[in-house]
Amino acid sequence: MGNLMWLWITLGSVLFASVVLLTWYFVILGVFNKICVETKNILIEIDEVIEKKQVVLDQLMKLLSNRLNAEIKKEISQMALKVNQSKDLIHEKEMISDNLSLIVRLIEEQVIDDVELSNNTHLQTYLDEWTILEESLQVIRIAYNSKVSKYNKQIVGFPTRIVAKLNHLNRLEFFESNLMYVTA
Repeated sequence: MGNLMWLWITLGSVLFASVVLLTWYFVILGVFNKICVETKNILIEIDEVIEKKQVVLDQLMKLLSNRLNAEIKKEISQMALKVNQSKDLIHEKEMISDNLSLIVRLIEEQVIDDVELSNNTHLQTYLDEWTILEESLQVIRIAYNSKVSKYNKQIVGFPTRIVAKLNHLNRLEFFESNLMYVTA
């Protein structure tokens, strides 16, 4: 009878430990999934801001089509080719955003040198809108990078690394700008 009691105690302990481990596993997996969903939603916001930046740039180009010098038009067309590429990967989003910013910097440099352009209210409205989009992108970038940092810390930390390895979860890339936007 005593051996049978120990068998039941052992089986109960193993069952209890299994339930605790499975609960822990699913909780950790849920945390990973939640962060992944949040980062994907933030990436959608980044895409929206990049698309708005493209719209503002197109409006600037229409407004300035006859005023831009040939050298700037050439540089803009070369950068525009890079902008039209796919933006599925983080580094592609970074490149597109940076190229758009460089194009607007070129436009701003010409606007500063031209008194008539610098007094154009429509142009100033677009440039102000551009600045707001740049600042919005920086805020969104910080939020995204915060989530990625949290996720990456959990991926490499013990014991959550076990869940990450079992589910083939990899580190996420940060969204970093290669240039800091300075307004004119």
